[in-house]
Amino acid sequence: MRRQALRMGHGDFSRQVHVYSTDELGQLAMSFNELTNKLHDTTLMRDREQKRLRSVLTHMTDGVIATDQSGLIILMNRRAEELLGISLKHVLRKPILDVLNIEDRNSIFALYERNEPLLLDFSKGEELMVLEAQFSAIQEDDGPINGLITVLHDVTEKEKSENERREFVANVSHELRTPLTTMKSYLEALADGAMDDKEIAPHFLGVTQNETDRMIRLVNDLLQLSKMDSQDYQLSTTGSSLVRFCIASLNDLR
Repeated sequence: MRRQALRMGHGDFSRQVHVYSTDELGQLAMSFNELTNKLHDTTLMRDREQKRLRSVLTHMTDGVIATDQSGLIILMNRRAEELLGISLKHVLRKPILDVLNIEDRNSIFALYERNEPLLLDFSKGEELMVLEAQFSAIQEDDGPINGLITVLHDVTEKEKSENERREFVANVSHELRTPLTTMKSYLEALADGAMDDKEIAPHFLGVTQNETDRMIRLVNDLLQLSKMDSQDYQLSTTGSSLVRFCIASLNDLR
């Protein structure tokens, strides 16, 4: 039994203790063999679960980082390595706050209680790279917190779209404000007496009419863009000769 215990300590569960009697020592030997079988089954189940977990982590589209209770990295999947541009061996047992570059505005205890995602800017030069980090504490029932799970999601394209949307709204606001300002000034001038001037009044009214048409065209373009963004919008396509199109374009240039 002593030799078997040493083998089990090294992970060898393939052997059994010989039972020579049915007395107390024999019963102890049988119990020892049952323990060996149970440990063997438990070890096989654990290995299968670990392989399954590694397979899931490897093929995930999001990055996953796990830490211990102190916030030191103990696990990182391949996707997280790709997103952060580092390998696990270089950050193993290092603080996750340093790896994510958030040590100056967060603590590991604050991340345990954080429910909202955190945006991380990993841009290099003109290459935009924005990650969204979601944190979840590792805790069994009401016991102590054993670590932290961080899920990283690449939101670079989403941020680009958001920046373009903000820029578009700013440009549209400017384009609408310009004709409105012009119309306001001309209408105020007409109200202050320019309406009675037979030479100035027609000109001011003409400018106001042009600015109104300009705003109508802009609003129509916005409505058209809104329709194109709708899922129900369908494009009507027709065939055309590229050669004839090029020839027509050259003739127009001449």
